[in-house]
Amino acid sequence: MPLVLPPSPTFATAKGWRIFLYVLLPPMAAIFLAMPLLAQNAKEPSLGLTAFMAVLGIGMGGFFIYGLLETVRWRLILGPEQLSQVGAFKTKTLAWDEVKGYRITQQYTFVVPKDKRKSTLKIGYTTERYVELQSWLARHFPNADVLEQEAAEKEALADHALGNSTEERSEQLARAAGTAKLLNIAGGLSAAWLIFFPRPYEWAVICALAVPLLAAAALWRHQGALRLNETTNSPYPSVLLAVLLPSLALSIRGLFDFEIVAYQQLWPVVGRAAVSMALLLGLGTREWLFRRQTAFAASLTLVFMAALYGYGASTCINAAFDGQRGRVFHTQVLAKHSSSGKTTTYYLTVQPWGPFPEVADIQVAQEQYQLMRPGSVVDIRLRPGRLGVPWYAVE
Repeated sequence: MPLVLPPSPTFATAKGWRIFLYVLLPPMAAIFLAMPLLAQNAKEPSLGLTAFMAVLGIGMGGFFIYGLLETVRWRLILGPEQLSQVGAFKTKTLAWDEVKGYRITQQYTFVVPKDKRKSTLKIGYTTERYVELQSWLARHFPNADVLEQEAAEKEALADHALGNSTEERSEQLARAAGTAKLLNIAGGLSAAWLIFFPRPYEWAVICALAVPLLAAAALWRHQGALRLNETTNSPYPSVLLAVLLPSLALSIRGLFDFEIVAYQQLWPVVGRAAVSMALLLGLGTREWLFRRQTAFAASLTLVFMAALYGYGASTCINAAFDGQRGRVFHTQVLAKHSSSGKTTTYYLTVQPWGPFPEVADIQVAQEQYQLMRPGSVVDIRLRPGRLGVPWYAVE
């Protein structure tokens, strides 16, 4: 049965966007294409600078020229037999019987083919009569997200590893979803506590350490029904946030709160912690690690999470629970400086002390940085570390 096409079956870039891009893109292309000439006219031009400016200018200039051509030529044509998308240098087509459905995101509408080897057509929100086009697609084709979600739910409810009947499998997924929700909330709260208001510090660290371990236990408890990584339109709940957020918070605290004397002493400890976490997570995700469709994504997520937790847990346990007072060294401040980016980091340049036989920079808090002047004497406490990795702090 032929499709009922809209009265105006050709769609281009919306007029307002065309005017804006016609005004913006030509001067931007001209500015970047002129960059090699500007480099040559510098007082002391160097070959490296000229080459860099040439590559950057030609690359960005070409990008803006391509954008201009795309704006001029881009068309979406709904024909009797097929859908065509005309671009700057290429035309993509899909026959109507090859279309699986459509998918809508915040900025794009995608026309999804049945055959994954064919190209998906991407339609931007800058297209004229965009809402009309979305409504037309919705009247004639199914939502691809809904189709994929229904297919995934059907597959999950047919998985005998989750139970002997559809009702048992559905209940198992529901219980796993409830557990995942609680753990993900706990992960977010523990991470927020540790990052924004870690008082008392040791208890904040303990909570951040515990939640990922509870998530690993939940993966084992709900074997097959609970996942570590999140997949679009999947019926399987995930504990990704319960592992990721506390691990990230621990790593941030470990990186900024504690100064390690020698990182070569830390890495073996981190490695053992990461391997242990990987084994715990692997026990709970073995159902997915050996499936061809999910093995790569599951393995990649597991390795990343284990490494992140291993570093954060090792650094925080080593310093936060180091009960020994260590030894105080007195050294003189030679200079101070700061490094600014998204955050500002403060440093004191001090004379040789303890394990540092040469002049070195030490990181300090803003209040310490403001109090210290060249010539001041600073006290540095060196501690052995709970896990045997020496670290220090400015007092």
